[in-house]
Amino acid sequence: MTVRRARPDEWRVLRELRLRALADAPEAFASTLADEAAAPEELWRRRAEEGAGLVNLIAETGGARSPGAGVGMATVKLEPDKGGRAHLLGMWVDPAYRGRGLATALLDDAVGWARDRRASEMVLWVADHNTRARRLYERAGFVATGDRQPLPSNPALPESMLRLDLAPGP
Repeated sequence: MTVRRARPDEWRVLRELRLRALADAPEAFASTLADEAAAPEELWRRRAEEGAGLVNLIAETGGARSPGAGVGMATVKLEPDKGGRAHLLGMWVDPAYRGRGLATALLDDAVGWARDRRASEMVLWVADHNTRARRLYERAGFVATGDRQPLPSNPALPESMLRLDLAPGP
């Protein structure tokens, strides 16, 4: 298993992973499967081609010399207008590959990418019922900010913001 940055020409792979994620865990994401499935090709191309302020990570079977099928993904966006923070927009691992360290590897790469770009912090929203994801984030050092909101894709469900300080130590 490997984690790597997606190439701009891999918009179809990113679309497929995102749609699989939404089908598997519809109440873990801000968007819906119907909305994302209806998104035009141009939107997917733009998402894949965004520059230095955004990264799409892909977890896949196989190794660096023989890449395989995509089994996970994460997307991080820099938010320079919000104090130089990075925002983990979404992360997912195929259920058949959970428990093998891929979520940790995706998160580590996402945090490393943000640190390399001198982000001061990383934030994310996690649905309150998604305890497995929340435990992963807390093990990585994320803490609740106290900010809460309704999940955009299902306002009946609350979600909480978590934060990780990325400032270099003394």
